[in-house]
Amino acid sequence: MNLHQVLPAKPLRNAESAFTGLEAALILVAFVVVASVFSYVILGSGYLETQKSQAVIHAGMSQASSSFQLKGNVYGSANGGAINFIYFTVGSGPGEEIIDFNKVVISYNNASEMVTLTPESPLQSVTPPGPNKWNITVNNGINTNDVLEPGEDFMICANIQSRIYKNDVFDIQVIPAVGAPLSIHRTVPALITTTTVLY
Repeated sequence: MNLHQVLPAKPLRNAESAFTGLEAALILVAFVVVASVFSYVILGSGYLETQKSQAVIHAGMSQASSSFQLKGNVYGSANGGAINFIYFTVGSGPGEEIIDFNKVVISYNNASEMVTLTPESPLQSVTPPGPNKWNITVNNGINTNDVLEPGEDFMICANIQSRIYKNDVFDIQVIPAVGAPLSIHRTVPALITTTTVLY
């Protein structure tokens, strides 16, 4: 008996309809490669956005924190029963950033006026400044430039032309180029002497 006679021959199916294991593996590899490229792009953009967010937060924190702080008391120097010179000392703040006082703006305001004081020229002088001006009277620093560095203190003198009388309340703002301003709020006591501590 012939083997071909027992088992009838099956017709071959169309070769295009066959799906082999090799083709399945190739399609699987293609999906994995596409997915890995896609995830790399997504993760890379996520890392980039995270770095940008960190830079924005750092910049915001440096601008929100005060660049310097008030050191000691605020004094008023009087002549004829009214204060016309205000003295205060500033030093580096918690961030200990370098502050160029050529770019600092100082303003004075009370209930009736607001004045932006102009810096005296030269900025550092032992002589008090002219009316509605300010200067650095004492530089307790490492060097004699107009830049406040960590560990240095500047005593500022502000000449208020309108004069300040007993029980007057006033504010002085020291505004750096970058960072939050230093606000000084004081009240003149009932008794004014030649040098009066302002609270």
